[in-house]
Amino acid sequence: MEKALLAQLSRCTTLPTLPAVAVQVLDLCQKADPEIPQIAKVISNDAALAAKLLKMVNSPLFGLRNEVTTVSHAISMLGLNSVRTMALSFTLAQSMKGGKQAWFNDFWKRSALAASAAREIANIIGMREREEAFLGGLLQDIGMLAFAQIARKEYDELANAHEGHHDGLAEAEQTTYGCDHSRVGGWLVEKWKLPLAFKLVVEHSHRPAALPEDTKPDVARLVHVVAAAGRVADLFLTDDMQQAMGPARSYTKDLLGMEAPEFEALLSGLKKHVPEVGAFFDVSFGSPEEIDGLLEEARETLVLLSAAADLQMQEALGTAQARAVAAETQAQRDPMTGLANRASFDAFLKEQMAIAKLHKKSLSIVMVDVDHFKSVNDTYGHLAGDEVLKAVAELLKNGVRPRDLAARYGGEEFVLVLPETPAEGCRVVAERTRAKIAATDMQTPSGEVMRVTASLGCASYDATVYPSPALFIQAADEALYEAKRSGRNKVCLAGDLHTGRLEAALAQAAAK
Repeated sequence: MEKALLAQLSRCTTLPTLPAVAVQVLDLCQKADPEIPQIAKVISNDAALAAKLLKMVNSPLFGLRNEVTTVSHAISMLGLNSVRTMALSFTLAQSMKGGKQAWFNDFWKRSALAASAAREIANIIGMREREEAFLGGLLQDIGMLAFAQIARKEYDELANAHEGHHDGLAEAEQTTYGCDHSRVGGWLVEKWKLPLAFKLVVEHSHRPAALPEDTKPDVARLVHVVAAAGRVADLFLTDDMQQAMGPARSYTKDLLGMEAPEFEALLSGLKKHVPEVGAFFDVSFGSPEEIDGLLEEARETLVLLSAAADLQMQEALGTAQARAVAAETQAQRDPMTGLANRASFDAFLKEQMAIAKLHKKSLSIVMVDVDHFKSVNDTYGHLAGDEVLKAVAELLKNGVRPRDLAARYGGEEFVLVLPETPAEGCRVVAERTRAKIAATDMQTPSGEVMRVTASLGCASYDATVYPSPALFIQAADEALYEAKRSGRNKVCLAGDLHTGRLEAALAQAAAK
């Protein structure tokens, strides 16, 4: 954040503040051994807050069979964290309401919609921190209120000019002030001394990809849920449904793995719960008929985008061969073997992993290492070794499909990239390759005939297990090492390796 802007924010005495009851609840909850009766008493003493909290707990959002009549009962039913977060949501909502600016209506609608969408998404993906998601959705645009206090008329004009175009507003803020409202909101949440997770949620609501790599997985997922929820909220505020649906769909799919049926379930859940959330926060999203019409338009747009995505996928798969050829022809061939070189392989693998993750397609790689290659060089000379590498490279190139990639990884090691190939298919390709190498006569420069064998290690892509190319390659490399360790001239799969270790551990445990 720019120093001048930070100084302005620090000097401003009219920034949004954390209500007194929220401060009390936070302080009590942060104790080593929170006293639940005392927390319940603080919340109950604020009659309006207690009434709203109990109304929400007893709403269809929670689906409880028996009515909850006291705050203490709510804590025992839902847990302290959930009730604490709901209390914060309602007290903050009360302090955020009432803006007179023309843009404020959109701001308040987006905040409430994002809160509802975040909770619904959390429910669909099986996330326990639903109330944290709700609060994160509510807070993600709080920085707009801070901007409104330090820039007033200038910011009013900026926000009004971008009404209904949230991304455009964020870009305009960045140009005008050197940062957008998500960064300012993160600063404000930190100033309030809310848990670090909420600072990250607000700060990265527009830039989830910039989240620090060492962020805890549960916090990263919360950030992704809230970022996606903001895009879903925009569906209710846009005048161009197709333009808004693109980001909503890509955020929910790419960040959270939600497929079209789950997105449809999200829309259905919002249809049911948005009016309730509107009532809690005193904001109208239109009549039931208007909400139905808007969601029906969203469904139709979703169908159109899904059809377009299917067509795009077909085109992507149909041009896999062209990509493989391009990778080999852009001055990226290994000069000795004519195969793709290491840089070409790295680029192709990264691309194929992205496609496999996006479209839920299988992908496998095979590491190939010539056995006892040093002894070939020592016995027949380095020129003979070069001929062996060329012959193996030719076998690999001729043994794969046009869409596959055969590359020289380094030294006597090669690698195959096999798009749309699951583990068993990879095993078949690897075994066929091993047998061909072992059965091929190779001639030295002096005319002598010899044969070599190779060991092969396979791995099949799983985005959760191998989030990076390095880990994916490492898995295949470990399988290759196991093939060599167990006698060479063999094929080993990474999955077999894990199964073998598990069986060995179970056998050892049984022996004890």
